[in-house]
Amino acid sequence: LAFICALLGNFWALINPWNTIFLYAEGGYKKLTRNHLSRHSKYPIKLGYWPSFIFFLCFAWLEINWSGSNMPSSVATALLIYTVLTLAGMWIYGRETWLKYGECFSVVYALFSKFSITEGRISPEKREWFLRPPGIGLLREGKNLPEPSLVFFILLLLSTVSYDGFTET
Repeated sequence: LAFICALLGNFWALINPWNTIFLYAEGGYKKLTRNHLSRHSKYPIKLGYWPSFIFFLCFAWLEINWSGSNMPSSVATALLIYTVLTLAGMWIYGRETWLKYGECFSVVYALFSKFSITEGRISPEKREWFLRPPGIGLLREGKNLPEPSLVFFILLLLSTVSYDGFTET
């Protein structure tokens, strides 16, 4: 999936299971109560991408070092804990906000998709799909420097993938 996102765009946004679960729960809740499921509390700016950093660090540790990673019941328990924390983050801060800052896999695949040759834009009026030069998405953020927490997330991503590849070699 990493290669697909880097080449063609953020397909994780289409198949993200936590996003799908929350969308269905929110739709059902809205039909029953006519209210939104999310509290939409203001996301603390100081928090930045640190939640996704911590979750990815935990995931990397589980993948590389955890002795229980070969037992399905242990993996299922870890996945259940992550699911509860992710759904809680969506409930508190809103689905879009939590997927942008707190859900580590959404952050990873959004970063990879910045290299892609396609870009999708959704507005209330229409949906658009564009071809673009490879890597141009890295420049789309404007002239501002990325948040420090995102820089640390990128460094964590690079170091864990490099370490895992080195140890497997």
